[in-house]
Order: sequence, then structure tokens, then C-alpha cells
Amino acid sequence: MTVTEVATLPLIPGSTVEDASTAAGKVWRDMYDTLLQQDGIQTVRYGRVVESPDTVILFVDWESHQHHLDFMASPSYQPFLKTLSGLLSGAPSITHFTFDPPTSFSRALAAPVTELATFTLPPSSTDAFNASLGPFAETVSKTADGCAGVAKGWSVEDVEHEKLDDGKGKACLLAVGWQSVEAHMAYRETEGFKGAIGPLREGPVAVEMRHVEGRGF
Repeated sequence: MTVTEVATLPLIPGSTVEDASTAAGKVWRDMYDTLLQQDGIQTVRYGRVVESPDTVILFVDWESHQHHLDFMASPSYQPFLKTLSGLLSGAPSITHFTFDPPTSFSRALAAPVTELATFTLPPSSTDAFNASLGPFAETVSKTADGCAGVAKGWSVEDVEHEKLDDGKGKACLLAVGWQSVEAHMAYRETEGFKGAIGPLREGPVAVEMRHVEGRGF
């Protein structure tokens, strides 16, 4: 099953990773080339967070979770990580997600701006949340002006959060492609959104929403 690695990378301020003629850009391109050489790699994309421009999110599609684990256990991984760490101002955060269908996430990322809403839930709330998520995604797809695709996926691994009773739970990632951030913000003020979002606010212990733009190499 295709698994998407979502890696949040806090860059050193001013790192011009998009410009291959700069030192940061060369490191970034080397990272990309190294990933493409790995067994099980499918696609590699990235984008800057609109709300935090020095944060980049890397999206890596693997044939399976095991393929990424094999790369992390390989001799080439530590040198790869050491080189990449030279661009970072803090520790990266990595979570793996499976999307149903897998192609839905690619469509959401193809939009000019992609909303990434991450919901952290205790295990006891995942079924009810998942049941509400489908109707919400359908409502957005049908009623939101400027919507260019909706994808929903669940974390492969457990995630940790201080608000979870036993410290661990699951993360659900809702990705919505938009023509612009303004289109998303305008939709949030509509009655359709306000009526549909209610059930999604009942189970999560935490919600993080970001916009990403400028994907691709």
C-alpha cells in the first residue's frame, strides 16, 4: 500500500532551497537526488508553509512503509540526514499517512494552495470521527468555491500528544486543494461550512491547520 511520508522541516531563516545555484539549494537538490535512488520511492514534492515561510513540508510517496524504514536502516541514511540537518533550525517531524484513494492526495497537492488540517485523536474516537469525515469531505467538494480536491488519510504509526490520556493516539490528515488561501477563508464563513464542521470538532484533542504552496522540484 502506498504510504506518504509527511516531513515538517524548520529551515534556517533565509535558506533559499528553491534556488539550485545557492548552497542551500544544492543541498536540497542532493537530498532529492538521493531519495530518487531509493528502492520503493514514487514521488517527492515539497512546499513552504504560508503561515511560517521558513518551514517546508516534504511529501514523499513510498510503495510501502517498510521501504522507508529500510532506507532509514541503510548505511546511506545517516550521511543523508547529517547533510540535510545543516539546513535545519530544529528537529524535523515525520508522520506517515495512507490516503483512500491514494491518488486523492496528489490532486489536492496539485492546487495552487493546499490546506493541511491535522486532527489528533484518542483511539476511542477514531471510528466516529472517520464516519463524520466522509460527509464533511463530500460537502466541501460539492459546495466550496475554489476547492480543487479533497483527500483524507490516517497515520500509520501512533502519534503522541500531552492531551491524550495514555499519551498516544492517531492523526488524521485532511488535505484540501484551493485556488487561494482567500478562497478557503471565505468558505469558512459560509453556512455550509459551519453546518458541516461541527461533528469534526467533537473527537480530536488537538487540531493544526496550515496552508502549503510552491510544491515541486
